[in-house]
Amino acid sequence: MIPELEADSLLSHLDMQQYALASLIDTALNNRADLRMAEFNLKMSQHNEQLQKALAVPDLTLAVGYDKNGSYVPNANLISAGFDIPLFNRNQGNIQAARSLVQYQQTQFQQARDNIVSEVTNAYQQALQAQRLYQSVDTSFYPSFQHLLEEVNLNYQHRNISMLELLDMYDAYKQAVLDYQNAQLNRLQTWEKLNYVIGRPIFH
Repeated sequence: MIPELEADSLLSHLDMQQYALASLIDTALNNRADLRMAEFNLKMSQHNEQLQKALAVPDLTLAVGYDKNGSYVPNANLISAGFDIPLFNRNQGNIQAARSLVQYQQTQFQQARDNIVSEVTNAYQQALQAQRLYQSVDTSFYPSFQHLLEEVNLNYQHRNISMLELLDMYDAYKQAVLDYQNAQLNRLQTWEKLNYVIGRPIFH
């Protein structure tokens, strides 16, 4: 009995060459959560650096007061202003730490981006290779193989071929079917891997 090659209908309309690698990389860069998280961490560290620089600028303090009889002027209205003089510290330690964190997060972001480009490129190449392997398998003998097996059984019953020759025929057919199904499975797995590294399905 010829097995039904159920993946044929699914795989027949899939063509990796209709997708440009650059487009797939752009899609991955826009959809991968790990890159979004690295970008978020980078922005947070940049905001922190801005905050630490702002803290180095002294705050101006204003105060308003009223004194009825405690001053040499009765009913005195008082206004005072003050600010810290940052002669020594000026928050330089925190600014330097924030700047180092920004550099670290920039490195992490670039590394995440490079990893995504590499993963998508590798998955794309694997999918192309799996497609070429799948298309190289000759399936033209499948429709006529049922008749061929019937003829082999008939020849064996008439003692025209030996049991060993019969088993060799079955083994050859079994191996051919397994090779084809493995090619199907491998192709589907490469597409699923591509879906994963891109961050959204490009085929269903």
